[in-house]
Amino acid sequence: MPTVVQIIAGPEIGGQEILLKEILLNRKSRKIKHILIVLHTLNNDYLRSLVESGVNVFILRIPYVKFVWLRVILYFWCIGKIYRIVRDKPCIIHTHNFLYSALPLFVLCYFVSTVKHVHTVHTGGIHYQDSNIGARLKRRIEQFLYKLNETELIAVSFGVAQRLRKLFPGTNITAIPNGIVPSHDVRCFNDLSVISINEVKEKQFRGVYVGRLVKGKNHSTIIFAVSELKRRRYKVHVDFFGVGPLRSVLVDLANRCGVEEMISFHGHVDNVRTRLHLYDFGVFPSEYEGFSLALLELLNAGLPTAVSDVVTIREMGFCGDEVLWFSTFDHVELAECVEYFLNKDFETKELSLRGLRFSQKFDLNLSIMKIEQFYLNVGL
Repeated sequence: MPTVVQIIAGPEIGGQEILLKEILLNRKSRKIKHILIVLHTLNNDYLRSLVESGVNVFILRIPYVKFVWLRVILYFWCIGKIYRIVRDKPCIIHTHNFLYSALPLFVLCYFVSTVKHVHTVHTGGIHYQDSNIGARLKRRIEQFLYKLNETELIAVSFGVAQRLRKLFPGTNITAIPNGIVPSHDVRCFNDLSVISINEVKEKQFRGVYVGRLVKGKNHSTIIFAVSELKRRRYKVHVDFFGVGPLRSVLVDLANRCGVEEMISFHGHVDNVRTRLHLYDFGVFPSEYEGFSLALLELLNAGLPTAVSDVVTIREMGFCGDEVLWFSTFDHVELAECVEYFLNKDFETKELSLRGLRFSQKFDLNLSIMKIEQFYLNVGL
């Protein structure tokens, strides 16, 4: 039975951690043994559910610092601890998308000669698009380590895989899109077709954002859009589900824009997808994504959703008419998308149904099956 050592960074829980948890808890396959190494602390409930299910979990509790090169030094410092855990056990070490912080772990894989190295690129990443000297140097280092370890790369979308093949020729790259658990709770559409625009403005419409409150997610555009809708006298409320270091900054921004009563921050909420059908629309303003589970869950709940028009999101496989697109930092365009949802009932229903059908292509069980088969193929 091949053993796979999964190494994740923490300290926040996002799409990659959610998918990995489902892989570790999968009871349909007993062909693979998993060990999880967490470099920083994670949500206690997340770890407790894994430990209670019998997953071997090692937490190194490395201090989390925001400076990448300082994290690199700390990871070099802990190589010995990781080596003692993995030296006699794994067939595969699977590292996850903490990129240049993870370079010491790539070196570790080289010295554990019996190990196959797998690395998942969970995002399209800004550094893959930049042409400055620093980004090019990082890509050169990355390519060198991929060749050194004969790394097998997993990309979370076919678009990301295509980009990686151009950047790292000669590297084996497999595209395995993430998946979601299909929702049984789909939004029931209100019949607004006979309501006048003035009556629409009297009704409060509730929007929802799901994601971490970190840089690159462009939350401020939502707040500015809500302010614009307030100026147009619409009664709109947007709930934020997610945690992160920017929460206090966003709360302050909402206060300064005078929309603190129109925006709520709920932090981490378990099984948030079971609540999504209660909302009228979704918003997703990220600056870049590899493959967003949060976006798929908004669509799978039947929500008409406004999405920032960036290449890495379109590369998830959208035809273009499953969502409303807006320019990433244009809050007026986002406000107009929400206004469209409020006033164009029939068109909004059609949009929601197309989004729902799109999301149904990505089933979590299928993703798990493909990843486990990948492990068996690599480990043999």
